[in-house]
Amino acid sequence: MLIHIKMNNGDDLIADLIKTDKESIVVENPIQVRIHPVHGFFAKSWMLLSEENSVSLKKKDVLFLGKANEKATEYYDTFVSR
Repeated sequence: MLIHIKMNNGDDLIADLIKTDKESIVVENPIQVRIHPVHGFFAKSWMLLSEENSVSLKKKDVLFLGKANEKATEYYDTFVSR
Protein backbone atom coordinates (compact mmCIF):
# COMPACT_ATOMS: atom_id res chain seq x y z
CA MET A 1 0.00 0.00 0.00
CA LEU A 2 1.30 3.43 -0.93
CA ILE A 3 1.35 5.83 2.02
CA HIS A 4 1.99 9.49 2.75
CA ILE A 5 4.20 10.19 5.78
CA LYS A 6 4.65 13.60 7.37
CA MET A 7 7.80 13.50 9.48
CA ASN A 8 8.22 15.63 12.61
CA ASN A 9 11.03 17.52 10.82
CA GLY A 10 8.58 18.59 8.08
CA ASP A 11 9.58 16.11 5.36
CA ASP A 12 6.72 14.76 3.25
CA LEU A 13 7.41 11.22 2.08
CA ILE A 14 5.53 8.86 -0.22
CA ALA A 15 6.51 5.21 0.06
CA ASP A 16 5.33 1.61 -0.08
CA LEU A 17 4.39 0.36 3.38
CA ILE A 18 6.08 -2.98 4.07
CA LYS A 19 5.20 -3.55 7.73
CA THR A 20 4.32 -1.76 10.91
CA ASP A 21 4.56 -2.65 14.57
CA LYS A 22 4.17 -0.89 17.92
CA GLU A 23 7.30 1.26 17.59
CA SER A 24 8.26 1.44 13.91
CA ILE A 25 7.19 1.38 10.30
CA VAL A 26 9.18 -0.16 7.46
CA VAL A 27 8.83 1.48 4.06
CA GLU A 28 10.33 0.80 0.65
CA ASN A 29 11.44 3.23 -2.06
CA PRO A 30 10.58 6.42 -0.17
CA ILE A 31 10.60 9.67 -2.10
CA GLN A 32 10.55 13.13 -0.58
CA VAL A 33 8.08 15.56 -2.10
CA ARG A 34 8.40 19.32 -1.82
CA ILE A 35 6.30 22.14 -3.17
CA HIS A 36 8.05 25.11 -4.74
CA PRO A 37 5.94 28.29 -4.89
CA VAL A 38 6.82 28.92 -8.54
CA HIS A 39 7.72 25.52 -10.03
CA GLY A 40 5.18 23.34 -8.18
CA PHE A 41 5.88 19.79 -7.03
CA PHE A 42 9.30 18.21 -7.17
CA ALA A 43 10.58 14.96 -5.73
CA LYS A 44 13.81 13.24 -4.93
CA SER A 45 14.74 9.84 -3.67
CA TRP A 46 14.94 9.96 0.11
CA MET A 47 17.63 7.25 0.04
CA LEU A 48 19.56 8.51 -2.97
CA LEU A 49 22.98 7.71 -1.50
CA SER A 50 22.09 4.34 -0.01
CA GLU A 51 22.44 0.86 -1.47
CA GLU A 52 19.28 -0.09 0.42
CA ASN A 53 15.78 0.59 -0.81
CA SER A 54 13.92 0.16 2.48
CA VAL A 55 14.13 1.88 5.86
CA SER A 56 12.65 1.48 9.31
CA LEU A 57 11.23 4.70 10.75
CA LYS A 58 10.51 5.16 14.44
CA LYS A 59 6.88 6.10 15.00
CA LYS A 60 7.98 8.80 17.46
CA ASP A 61 9.56 10.60 14.46
CA VAL A 62 6.32 10.47 12.44
CA LEU A 63 3.70 13.21 12.80
CA PHE A 64 1.16 11.72 10.37
CA LEU A 65 0.75 8.51 8.40
CA GLY A 66 -2.06 7.78 5.96
CA LYS A 67 -2.96 6.22 2.65
CA ALA A 68 -1.62 8.25 -0.27
CA ASN A 69 -4.27 10.03 -2.31
CA GLU A 70 -4.70 9.73 -6.07
CA LYS A 71 -2.49 12.73 -6.88
CA ALA A 72 0.33 11.37 -4.68
CA THR A 73 0.00 7.94 -6.29
CA GLU A 74 0.24 9.37 -9.81
CA TYR A 75 3.22 11.52 -8.85
CA TYR A 76 4.98 8.57 -7.19
CA ASP A 77 4.39 6.27 -10.17
CA THR A 78 5.72 8.90 -12.58
CA PHE A 79 8.82 9.48 -10.44
CA VAL A 80 9.59 5.77 -9.98
CA SER A 81 9.13 4.99 -13.69
CA ARG A 82 11.92 7.44 -14.66
